[in-house]
Amino acid sequence: MNYVIDKNDVLACLGHSDQPIDDKLEKLIDDTIALSYEYIKPLNVYGIFDIRLDNGKIYFTDIFEVKSEDLYKLLKYSKKAVLAAFTLGSEIEQNIKRFSYTEINKALVMDCCAAAAIESYADNVLNNISIELKNDSFNLTNRFSCGYGDFYLSHQSDIISALCAKKRIGLNCDDNNMLYPKKSMTAVIGITDNNINHKYYAGCENCAAKNICKYRKAGKTCAT
Repeated sequence: MNYVIDKNDVLACLGHSDQPIDDKLEKLIDDTIALSYEYIKPLNVYGIFDIRLDNGKIYFTDIFEVKSEDLYKLLKYSKKAVLAAFTLGSEIEQNIKRFSYTEINKALVMDCCAAAAIESYADNVLNNISIELKNDSFNLTNRFSCGYGDFYLSHQSDIISALCAKKRIGLNCDDNNMLYPKKSMTAVIGITDNNINHKYYAGCENCAAKNICKYRKAGKTCAT
């Protein structure tokens, strides 16, 4: 399996921070994790693109451009970048909605299972890419998704278009820049020479995801 649903991540998403949980909640989480594995059908697509940084803007092989101070800092040592898209498919989303009508607690836990799964899946896919690139003497930065810092959600559609993600993995973006299926993610990852190990994390206060961030719920940040 190319992802895991870690119970600690599910608990963090639920707002728990190392406090004890009762047997009823523990059973609900364990049962829902097992059920979520049945509904998740992960897919991904990615490509490596030449990039050019100039005067605060990032240009992706003349396909699209981004003006983002945070993304600029992430890619400042890169001449190429990975564009990637990940989805868990529509079945998990449909079942979260189904349970929301009959078992709201299970729906809430399943939603957190999906959040943990998409993070794990993206990490594992990028770890495999990193291993391949290390053989060619390159490193990857951390991944940076639309909505982080000042890298606006409006660029979701640019990444989807560049990757032909709608055709290849069924991932689409609506007029409000939201992904469908919802349990999906787009990301940019810089490629650096092997002598550079560069990471960059946007500050929480300027992050568009701060109100839904699982790390903040647990009193942490994505950098820890």
